[in-house]
Amino acid sequence: KGTWMAWLENLFKEAGRWLRDLIRWLRELGPGPGKSASGSTLGFAARAFIWLLVLGFVGLIGWVGFRWWRGREVSVVIEAQPLPPAPDLADESVGADVMPEEGWSHMAAELLARGELRLGMRAFYLAMLANLAARNLITLARFKSNHDYEQELQRRAHAVGVIPGLFSANLQDFERVWYGSHEVTPELVREFSGRVERMRGA
Repeated sequence: KGTWMAWLENLFKEAGRWLRDLIRWLRELGPGPGKSASGSTLGFAARAFIWLLVLGFVGLIGWVGFRWWRGREVSVVIEAQPLPPAPDLADESVGADVMPEEGWSHMAAELLARGELRLGMRAFYLAMLANLAARNLITLARFKSNHDYEQELQRRAHAVGVIPGLFSANLQDFERVWYGSHEVTPELVREFSGRVERMRGA
């Protein structure tokens, strides 16, 4: 923006100098002693034509300045737009396809830092699904259940021995916490997230 403003300032300065020289020259074209009528008429026509050029040039400068100002206004409006709200993990309809793996992992870390272990565990679970989908080991779909993903993973990941077992262990812990009354402890969450990390590296 600084370079653009400097260029625009120099442009106005050059235009001002050019206009001063042009006005001085136009005055010299005016009628004076010893000039014929035809010369005066020609001088008047030349001055009228040049004034039209001057007006057009000034209009062009104004248009460029207006476009620049409008561009700044639009950029400010875009920067002022609020960020979209975070997904509600308590909502069962929120699936792993709402955000990429990094988004879920970041949300899980924030929830755990606030002591919301149950929601943090679900965020880790969705991060795990997003990672597997990115590796084409499962295909995300709203109509699929957790066990549908487990069976799909067993079919597609048979060559990657540790992944199905780690997924099944995490699925068992997740469902006991999310759908049952099993207590969520920091140790359980660490074991869960540790298996997610091992699946990422497998």
